[in-house]
Amino acid sequence: MAKALTAKRVDQVNVGLVIISLALAVFFPYRGFLVAYAVLGPLHYLTELNWLHGRDYFMKNRQWIWIAFGGAFLVSFPKLVDPKYPTASWFPAGLTNAINEVDVFSNAFLFVTLLLAITFVLTKNRKIRLAALGVGVALGILLREVEFYYIFIGLLLPTLVHVYLFTLLFMYFGAKRSKSKWGYAALGMAVAAPVFIAFFDPANILYIFPEATKEMIVENNFHITNVLFGKTLSLTDGTSFAWYDKLFLRLQIFISFAYIYHYLNWFSKTSVIGWHKNLSVKKTSGIIVIWGIIVALFAIDYKLGFIAGLGLSFMHVMGEFPLNVITIKSLFAKG
Repeated sequence: MAKALTAKRVDQVNVGLVIISLALAVFFPYRGFLVAYAVLGPLHYLTELNWLHGRDYFMKNRQWIWIAFGGAFLVSFPKLVDPKYPTASWFPAGLTNAINEVDVFSNAFLFVTLLLAITFVLTKNRKIRLAALGVGVALGILLREVEFYYIFIGLLLPTLVHVYLFTLLFMYFGAKRSKSKWGYAALGMAVAAPVFIAFFDPANILYIFPEATKEMIVENNFHITNVLFGKTLSLTDGTSFAWYDKLFLRLQIFISFAYIYHYLNWFSKTSVIGWHKNLSVKKTSGIIVIWGIIVALFAIDYKLGFIAGLGLSFMHVMGEFPLNVITIKSLFAKG
């Protein structure tokens, strides 16, 4: 009974969190996103990775850890030696170009990891898994220049698909399992948020974005998500961007909402999924120290903080792939 009441209270809290996240996104579309990404993001990565590790990443095969983390390393490491980032200065210049070539196939690493997650969940047959690996590598190379592929896999999958669509799937799974009216209410509000944003007129608010905010967004290419997400929806041509244009403001409000709510939803579910239960004093101290360092780097130079947390970000996205697949599979299972 106590557990059920706790779950009900969490669902009620999430109704409020949807409203709070939407309000913050509407009034602070860029700054709200930047603060949430810098402060809540790293703490989310660290606590979820600890939880996933305690659950063996929902895979009985320990090989998955090496696949997920190896893929995350290959996707994120080239950014450390990219000349446009300050962290590149410590790396031998002679190897920089060679390693940056790896970055060309970053989408393929994401795609192959996702395909292997699907295969590992659905079958234990080693031959099928090896075949999936071969098919994934081949498609990753062949589709590299296909626009929808590199936008969806390289940009939307680790961003909006992860923070919004997968969050909705988890909410639906939880509400369906618990038959919680409040759970369905929170889910319905989260689904309705983009509809509200689509009809919201940004002219009702006098937006003034400081130059420092604009610089942080552009230097870390956050505006690219706005632009290419709009192109995916056939709303923009994918080449232009304007800070105060109503369309781009609506897109950014949605992006900000998705990220803020994704983080708050995770921390609100502590008592429900119990991600805190395997946090020893040593682990908690380590998480706090690492989180503090990353947040401090964000405060010193947002770009440095972005790079410092990038590997953890991809690790938690790719490490979660099996859970995403299992959740989808469970939702469509009979009974």
